[in-house]
Amino acid sequence: MATTRSHPRFWLLGNSSGSLSMSRLPTSKDALLMVQHFHINEAQTITVSLNKACLKVKEVWDHAHIPTQRVDSCARKLSKLYHQYQMLKVNRNRQRESDIMKEQVFQADIEKLFDIATKDAMMTMVNLEDKKFLTMQRESVQSCSMASIDKELASLETRRQQRKEKESMAKARYEAREEFNKTGQAFHYDPSSSSSSSEEEYQPSAPIPSS
Repeated sequence: MATTRSHPRFWLLGNSSGSLSMSRLPTSKDALLMVQHFHINEAQTITVSLNKACLKVKEVWDHAHIPTQRVDSCARKLSKLYHQYQMLKVNRNRQRESDIMKEQVFQADIEKLFDIATKDAMMTMVNLEDKKFLTMQRESVQSCSMASIDKELASLETRRQQRKEKESMAKARYEAREEFNKTGQAFHYDPSSSSSSSEEEYQPSAPIPSS
C-alpha cells in the first residue's frame, strides 16, 4: 500500500511543501519555509538555500509584473530574517517572559509581506492595477489575489476591444458616406455584426486651415 509523504513541520513556521502560492505575494514566513525546505529537506547549504528560496520568491513577484531587487540583495535580507529565527530557536526552551514576547512579535512580523520590490517600483510601474495590487499586498497579503486582479484586467481589455471595434465600424460607415458623396456610387458596407443605432457616429478630425 502506497504511503503519502507528509510535509515536515518547522517550529513557529508550520509545514513546508516546497512550493509557493501564485495567487498572492509571499510573506516572510513563506520565504523562511522555502529556506527550510532547501536546507533541511534537500540538504543544501544555507547559502544555496537562501539563494534558491529567493529565486522562488522572485518568480511570484515577476508573475505579478512588479520590479524586484537583485537576488543577492534579496538573499541578504532573507539571511537576516533566517538568523533571527535561529536565535529564537536557540532560546526557545528557556521560556522567559522576554523570550516568549520576542517569539510572539516574530510570529506577527513574518505574516507580513516579504517585500523585495525596488525602491522606485511604484514610480516605474505603468499598469495601475499592478500598483494597486502591490499597495494592497503591503497592507495585507490576504487583502486580494492575483486571480481577482487578472479577472479585472481581462474585463478591462474586453471593454477596450469592444470600443475599438465600435470606432472601426463607425469610421467605415463614415468613409462609405464620404465615398458616395464624392462619386455618387454607393460603397457597400455590411453592418450586420452590430446595430448602427447603438453606436456613436464617427467624427473625423477637423482639417488644419491653410495659411
